[in-house]
Amino acid sequence: MKKCILGLIIIVVIVIFQSCTLGPRRVNCSAFPEWFCQYAPYAEGSLIRYTNGTDTMQFDIKSIYKGKEYKNDVGCKCQCSNYFTAEGLTNDSIKLYILISLSETSFGYGISCNISDDASYIGSKCDKNPFKEKNFAEYDDTLRLDNQYNKRFSDMVIVKGKGLAEFYDKENNCTWRLVE
Repeated sequence: MKKCILGLIIIVVIVIFQSCTLGPRRVNCSAFPEWFCQYAPYAEGSLIRYTNGTDTMQFDIKSIYKGKEYKNDVGCKCQCSNYFTAEGLTNDSIKLYILISLSETSFGYGISCNISDDASYIGSKCDKNPFKEKNFAEYDDTLRLDNQYNKRFSDMVIVKGKGLAEFYDKENNCTWRLVE
């Protein structure tokens, strides 16, 4: 009987030890992938201009942020995600804010402008994990994100190597195109 109890105690101790050492771990999440930055090739101090055929907006890129590598909490069953931002400013103090957010199953591209209360964000599911560079070839050179539900901006066109190339401005009923 003592051998049986001793055997059970040993088994319980082993199970407890393994659950503590082999249990939930922190998951390493990648930094915002460098190769995906080709969809937002902006640098601090660079200028980007848009025209609607009549007017022109020119933004001086003041700041860039690329998400860094991080670890998810112990036991977290969440997906890894990360983001990129570029903030620009005109001479008239109009701010442009561009956001790209990525998760393992989706990406989103957003723009907001302080001339409007509406931040337009268009998300899309993706079939291939954007954090894996081997999936780079799966993404087209031109990404079209159509959304008629945002109040101000919709129908964005993002081009690899150029960034936000075109977007529709509902308030002014015009399309703004990148001036190259």
